[in-house]
Amino acid sequence: MTLETDTHGAPAPAPKRRRLSRRQRNWILGAALVVFIAGTLAGIPIGATPRPGVRIPLPYVTVATAFAPLDRSGVVPSNIFAATVVPRSAVVTARENLDNDNGPFDRSVTFQVPLSAPSLIAFEKAVLAHFGWRVSQQTLSKGVTTFYAAKAGNDGSYWEVAASIGPAAVRSLSSAGARNVSQISVRLLRQSFS
Repeated sequence: MTLETDTHGAPAPAPKRRRLSRRQRNWILGAALVVFIAGTLAGIPIGATPRPGVRIPLPYVTVATAFAPLDRSGVVPSNIFAATVVPRSAVVTARENLDNDNGPFDRSVTFQVPLSAPSLIAFEKAVLAHFGWRVSQQTLSKGVTTFYAAKAGNDGSYWEVAASIGPAAVRSLSSAGARNVSQISVRLLRQSFS
């Protein structure tokens, strides 16, 4: 193999690389920006389309009253409370302030319900679909089924609900159906995408 040389015996200069024009660079940058923005927006949980045709199998109430002692400053928006419901027969057994008033809202209320766990799970599936929550995950661990779902609040924030359903830890309900007692823990968390 021989190297090409110029007339003075020195190696010939490498061919010049063609540079992108300013217009080509702007097009590439613009395309990358569109892909980035589309990916970011696709990851924001705006919620599913509400399906009011989905029948909720039991009478229900919102969790607003149960959360009132945990939300004295009115952080949870009205559309999130309106879309977060429990069976009307639910009785509050515990409340938890998981964020200790430091950081985004993260609170939980546990209810006891005179229903079997499968009936309560069917209720929760219908509620999430009916009110337009976007279910991201459903897990089963140690007999407890947990639904994780997200929805945009009318306060400009995104909210997550974690509804955990399983057998009641302590049966405080005394009724004819007390042997079919389950509990549901409803956790509301404000998400931050900043």
